[in-house]
Amino acid sequence: MDNSIAQEPHSEILPGGEIYPHAANPLSVLIADDSEVFRADLKSYLEGVPGIEVIGEAGNGMRAIYLAQSLKPDLVLLDIAMPGVAGPEAAKVIRRICPGAGIVFITMHEEKVYSDMAAQLDVDGCLAKRTLKQHLPGVLEKFKRLKGGSAPAHA
Repeated sequence: MDNSIAQEPHSEILPGGEIYPHAANPLSVLIADDSEVFRADLKSYLEGVPGIEVIGEAGNGMRAIYLAQSLKPDLVLLDIAMPGVAGPEAAKVIRRICPGAGIVFITMHEEKVYSDMAAQLDVDGCLAKRTLKQHLPGVLEKFKRLKGGSAPAHA
């Protein structure tokens, strides 16, 4: 008889011994921000989070729309202020063409008007860049759980 501890196939052991069963089916993330430096920093951060896969990067809203349509991410982290098609307009289109994707605005502005705008646009949240790394883990966990239950992200 085998007394070894069985581990679920396609699982990943997290720090503390917790098993994340969806490692073979990671949460796919699209980053859209006009700052190349910010995108690189955010991508580097996300690549260190178990169960997350950055599948694309966009430097403007039009590219974000194109990548969302072609890649079908689980989550789009979308800057509000980008050249050309800005975040709010891109969010409207992405919600229509990729209804299962979660959309979270990221912005350097912390005024309540931006979180109100997110709510009006059926966007799943709004995070300030200054405090992004404090609040992003909770957002990522929410979307991982939603993906695990296969419910639409914005339900």
